Amino acid sequence: MRKFLNVLIALVMIASLVPFAFAENPAPVYCEITENSLGNIVVTYYGKAVTKLTNAVFVVDFNTSVFKLVSARAATTEIDGDQYTNFPGMWASGMKGDGSGATAGFISGTGASKKNTVAICSFELKLINEHSPNDEIRVYLNEFVTDDGNTANDVTVGSPVLLATKRFNKVLPGDLNGDGALDVLDAEYFEQYLSGHVVFTKEELALAEMNGDGKVNYRDYYLLIAVKGVPIVEYDVNGDGVVDVLDISIFEKAFVRKTAADSRDFRIGDIDCDGEFSASDYAFLVNYALSR
Repeated sequence: MRKFLNVLIALVMIASLVPFAFAENPAPVYCEITENSLGNIVVTYYGKAVTKLTNAVFVVDFNTSVFKLVSARAATTEIDGDQYTNFPGMWASGMKGDGSGATAGFISGTGASKKNTVAICSFELKLINEHSPNDEIRVYLNEFVTDDGNTANDVTVGSPVLLATKRFNKVLPGDLNGDGALDVLDAEYFEQYLSGHVVFTKEELALAEMNGDGKVNYRDYYLLIAVKGVPIVEYDVNGDGVVDVLDISIFEKAFVRKTAADSRDFRIGDIDCDGEFSASDYAFLVNYALSR
């Protein structure tokens, strides 16, 4: 039995790694991708009126830095308190040899049949890096062979079927370049927007709106920087950690010297967040500094 199981595992690994071109799905199989009560992702394969299934290989590809395999198992049905495998036979499962995903394989000498639609097997994955851009799951049927006299509904090794793909990227507020992290690149891009040198897309505006006030301004920028642990003080024009006469002086010189167009380079000039760089910003800063 152990020798047979080892052979099965080897065959499954080979079938999961064979180079191939994708084919249309002729088999009575489909999949569903759901989320369970633990927040884990569950990929379930279903068979529709399967007759004498003898060989099958199921593959779910994913990035192991983003997802962790929790389980890969044959589906069961509870009858009178006991669990029975829906498709009885020899099952083997685990990570693929190249580490690019997980696989499960099935062999039956007599063939397993089900008249109704039932689950065949399932994979449970835990999302361990929810903001990575490499978050796609790809669900394949690499082999599905029956002894029902109709080879037209078989999937053979070398001609697998891509059943589904799904991404699980959870939006990370402030991640303007979509690399899954908040860093200096996002801050620099935000600064370009505040200075008027770039125009955000609708999607970027949604990411940049950090404080929920419906506006994108330097307050959102401060929140973005604060996430990285950089001490930021609101209205601190020169970045020395305090709001004082030095900030007023810098602001005053910039406001008096610069034209309206040039003032866009003064990235936190819109102190009162009214969308303009004006005398009201100067007054706001003076009142704030003197009140401290």
